[in-house]
Amino acid sequence: MFLLILLLVQLTVNCSSQADLRPLFQLTYEGSGIVITFQTLEPDQYFQKPLVRALLNVNGSHFTFFIELTSGRIVNGNAPWSTIPFFTRKWLKIGEKVLYDEGWWSVKNITKYSFKGAKVKAVVLTLNNLTRIYDWAAGVMFEGDIVYQGRTYRVKLVETNLEWIYIKYSRLYIDWYNLTVFLRDLNGSSLFRLHSIGKSVLGRDIWALEYGPQNATKIFLITAGIHGPEVIGIKTVLYVLNNLDERSSIKNLLFNKGFKLVFILPLNPDGLEAGKVAPPYLWYRAYVRKNARYVDLNRNFDADWGIRGSSGDVRNPYYRGPYPASEPETRALQSFINNHNVIYHVDLHSGDVSVIIPSSSGLEKDYEEQAIGYYASQLFKVSLLHGTSTGLAYYYTYKRKSKAVSMIIELYLKGSTDRWFERYNPLDERRVMELGEKLLDFIEGVLKGSHLESIESSRREAYTIFLILVAVILVVIIYARKTKARTSS
Repeated sequence: MFLLILLLVQLTVNCSSQADLRPLFQLTYEGSGIVITFQTLEPDQYFQKPLVRALLNVNGSHFTFFIELTSGRIVNGNAPWSTIPFFTRKWLKIGEKVLYDEGWWSVKNITKYSFKGAKVKAVVLTLNNLTRIYDWAAGVMFEGDIVYQGRTYRVKLVETNLEWIYIKYSRLYIDWYNLTVFLRDLNGSSLFRLHSIGKSVLGRDIWALEYGPQNATKIFLITAGIHGPEVIGIKTVLYVLNNLDERSSIKNLLFNKGFKLVFILPLNPDGLEAGKVAPPYLWYRAYVRKNARYVDLNRNFDADWGIRGSSGDVRNPYYRGPYPASEPETRALQSFINNHNVIYHVDLHSGDVSVIIPSSSGLEKDYEEQAIGYYASQLFKVSLLHGTSTGLAYYYTYKRKSKAVSMIIELYLKGSTDRWFERYNPLDERRVMELGEKLLDFIEGVLKGSHLESIESSRREAYTIFLILVAVILVVIIYARKTKARTSS
């Protein structure tokens, strides 16, 4: 019973996270006799504690302050409240309470709210005769009672640069909460086992789902979601998880070869959540791409950290952090890799269509790196590239594990749009199914050793073509000499 209580407490904490504020959010609320404009600003430094700097304009009175992201409370600066009333915790349940300046507000009910032409699931908070209505899944206030300088004003959200991404793209988007529910439902069924490898800056679990024999010593690792906008990697994994049991050939290979599959996702839970409601344009990708301290996790790993391909500017999309493995998400994956016998590591991304493997460094495993890269590029019908190494997750595996081969698969790119979600994610569900099937085929093929057979075949073909070319050249030379001899005679 005691363990059950602990589990329920943990679930409540994890599923009631504070609303995710990021830089350059703008919201304007209006009411009778009052206009409130709230704006978050770009960071000017790396914050050890996750903070966001904000501006507030209330009827011409200006305030500047910092908000601590895990609590929503103002930590320093001039502000009319100690807790910002425009945001609340996500995924609240009826009867739960939230503390604001006026006291403990209670969740009265869950309802529907019309916003931007959509019916949004909303939570109603009350305190005495005061009421506020928030987006249940995103924590943003739609309308409510605000107390300012001793007076109560009823205000409503009338203008914002945010877009409700999770609603507009609901058939593809999956947030951390629903992903957690899905993975927990799988846990214990068939050959699935779920555990957390660590937590994000804002305290969200980074999940590892195992599939295969529990006593297997070799790991085929697939990671996804290290960048917030790249939802397609997570959705491709979910397709695989839904269809693994139907691939008895994969199950048999896992048992026969002593392997288990491990899917770690999302590597960046806070980035995934930040993209739920965010400015939709491509210029904003820096702040949905990174974690809650504005670090590009895929430039933060302790392998060739800080060299070409990363940035020391916290506002840059490729900001590497203040030092190697400064972020808890990075350390969680590094620890997993260091403490397990990882043989294959595939890191799923979008923003290109290619397969990326490390540049050859003279190691014995480079032959298999080339083989697995070639096999994947043929299967996914994309180009094969040699990538940079600067603080990247897949390169950390390559460098730290003597026998492990690793790669990036870039799943999708739509270059003709200025909207970050559509650039990184296909809107056609059939495309998700196609990528999922290819990933299943890839897993099966690698376990069979088809990637080694594939590169041997390609080498034989290349050698055959080379011999044919040599033969053709010799024939041409001989013919030319005979022609010259006849002409001179």
